[in-house]
Amino acid sequence: TALIEGDMDDPGAVGDSLNNVLPEMVGNACDRVCIVLNGGKKLTPIGLIFAVQQIELPEHCEIQFLYGDHQPVQMKSYPENIMEAYELIQYRSDKMLKVDEVFQVNGLDTSYSQHWVWGQGSQKERYGVDADFTRLVHDCYARGFDEGVSDPSSTTDWPAYTKWTAHSQATWKQEIAKKLDRLKLCYSKAKLNELAESLTTVVRRFNPNIKQREFTPSEHDELTKEGWVNKKGSMQLGFRFEKSVWHRTVNFLKLHTEYKSIVKECVLGIQVKRDGVVESELDVVLVLTNGILIHLECKTWAFKKKDADARIQVLQKSSSRLATMYAVAPLFPSMVDADWFQGMHQRFTSLKETIGAGKVIAFTMPNPPDQYLIKVKRHTENIESPPAFETALSNILNRYLPR
Repeated sequence: TALIEGDMDDPGAVGDSLNNVLPEMVGNACDRVCIVLNGGKKLTPIGLIFAVQQIELPEHCEIQFLYGDHQPVQMKSYPENIMEAYELIQYRSDKMLKVDEVFQVNGLDTSYSQHWVWGQGSQKERYGVDADFTRLVHDCYARGFDEGVSDPSSTTDWPAYTKWTAHSQATWKQEIAKKLDRLKLCYSKAKLNELAESLTTVVRRFNPNIKQREFTPSEHDELTKEGWVNKKGSMQLGFRFEKSVWHRTVNFLKLHTEYKSIVKECVLGIQVKRDGVVESELDVVLVLTNGILIHLECKTWAFKKKDADARIQVLQKSSSRLATMYAVAPLFPSMVDADWFQGMHQRFTSLKETIGAGKVIAFTMPNPPDQYLIKVKRHTENIESPPAFETALSNILNRYLPR
């Protein structure tokens, strides 16, 4: 290892530092010196080139300059001189880093739910493919709320009444007095403060059960068989949606072998850990053969911009700054007549406004209509449908294909 004395952006400092150690590192038995031009600051590679050109190497020792492109996924090899013609080298998938190794480079460990590589089989996915089943999922999900869903205005989050401000206590007592007056109940104004405090205690200690969805036996059996209802009878749309995105992505790759040269694997449900503590969780990850990660963040509800920014920062810090993220959200324009579609459309539109339309992918039926009508206030608007899910994947991956 050669420590650079000075600024890494100073070609002279880089060249001088490398000149001091390179002859000893090369030795007489060296057949080839490979100089990797990626990394460092913008002018760092120039210092590396200066150093190699200034020292005397054994006659049989070759010089090879290597530069890995980001898009497309390929490597350029310059023999002897970067001003000469280069050779394009395609990465061998079996020789490149796996997802756990990408994170290990940065001192992190990983675990994951499911993992797919070329040559493995795939499973059928009904959600987003079978229209009747997809509609059933959302019809049932729209009926109520799962146990454990928290309301941000939950009264159990109240501080103790004695810690309230005088104004809040007075307002609370006024509200109670109004209700008692309407009910024509007699009460002592002297004891109103005691009544107000006791009522807050009752409210805070009351832990109501949350309304559960009601399924017909056939609905329950079909949803349970496909993993959308757990043993407690609750629907877990978030995790099951992630699995659907993973299945559709894997099935897409199996049908499009042109991406075999750039995609190494597709992984579901990654937990990234440092010293056994989970630092981040990734939904669906495409691992490219040059080590770049494409993260598909699956969203069935809102996604705040600050959360999206934090996710991509953590992803790039733990893997590489070239990692990228797209949000995937369900949108089924062919089901515009469903009661729940208006809300789905609004969430999808809000997601695009929050993190940028170019970073949002619609999880659609295979062949969505070109347009759909949606109610906006007192009139209807004709909305252009987003590309089909598989088309969106193609648009992303095509940027990485060698030209």
